[in-house]
Amino acid sequence: MNDEMKFESAEFYHRRFGSFATKIIWPIVTVFIISILILFITKKEITVKSVGKIIPGEAILKIYSNAEGVIIENNLSENKVVHTGETLLKLSNPSMKINLKNNIQKQKEIQKQKEELEGYKNSVESNKKPFSVSNHYGYEELFAEYQNHINEVDRQNQNNIDEINKMDLSIEERNKKIAQCHESFSQEKMGLKLKTLAGIKQDIQGIKNKIIGLKGEYEFLNSNMEHLTVRAPEDGILHLKNSNFKSKSISLGTEVADVYPKINKKNKLIIQFFVPANKMNELKVKQSVRFKANQTGPTPLVATGSIRSIQVAPTETESGSLYQVQALIQTESKDISKVRYGLEGRVSVITGKITWFNYLRNLIFND
Repeated sequence: MNDEMKFESAEFYHRRFGSFATKIIWPIVTVFIISILILFITKKEITVKSVGKIIPGEAILKIYSNAEGVIIENNLSENKVVHTGETLLKLSNPSMKINLKNNIQKQKEIQKQKEELEGYKNSVESNKKPFSVSNHYGYEELFAEYQNHINEVDRQNQNNIDEINKMDLSIEERNKKIAQCHESFSQEKMGLKLKTLAGIKQDIQGIKNKIIGLKGEYEFLNSNMEHLTVRAPEDGILHLKNSNFKSKSISLGTEVADVYPKINKKNKLIIQFFVPANKMNELKVKQSVRFKANQTGPTPLVATGSIRSIQVAPTETESGSLYQVQALIQTESKDISKVRYGLEGRVSVITGKITWFNYLRNLIFND
């Protein structure tokens, strides 16, 4: 009886099942069961990893020198914030100034010639000498020569009339011949006048054409003078082609800098990275992307986004065929100050999810 009570007592069970081994096994079993459940329930992200960098999501404007000359003012500096129309470079080109000055002088001279030629034309039309301008181009002599021709025709006409008057003719016949003589010489004078005016009008048209040409040349030269000032085409951030741009002169068509869009919450930011050809079947447009910048400090930039485009054809490199991928990312307002164009970092493309059990099984069996 006592033995049965002993077996049923708490002390017996304590001695039987309260050993050190028993106390260790049960927690281990419990942890094991929970771990197995976690392996079947929780999932691991399947990712394709690469290295990428931040590039602008909008077009980059290039700034070129539209003229050649000596640099007299240089306001270029890397990462400078510029505004539309802001002066970046000022050039000096003495030959342009000389050409422009010569053009203005030529326009004045040819305008003066046109005025004198029109005075010559008016003199021929009125058969008077109304020249009120100085005779630089010999039009006064030409008009005098024209008048001599007219006077010569008049003398010939008068001589013919004198000869007719000496003839033994009736008054009616004499008057008829004199009228015919007047008409003949009037036509000759008119022909001479029309011929002279036609030549003058042709010369005036030639001068007008020269004036048009000189004005076009002036506009071209003046436009080139304006090109001596290089201005910012839009608001943005400067990126110099040569970070130590200290040249004293510059030639036509030289690429000076790029204007990147300002970095703010409204701007689109793109992560550009490359993926090997053997992993391309896992990538699709709109897949999630995570970017972590290679920055020192307690809180490096972390941004998320999605794939925007995948290059159709690969780029051949020493490492093999790589496809260019671009992803649109979003940043928090508090992280804008950390963003820099060209900032590199690690890129993870989330291509899917798998339970930890299946992941470990594939890892063990190399499936």
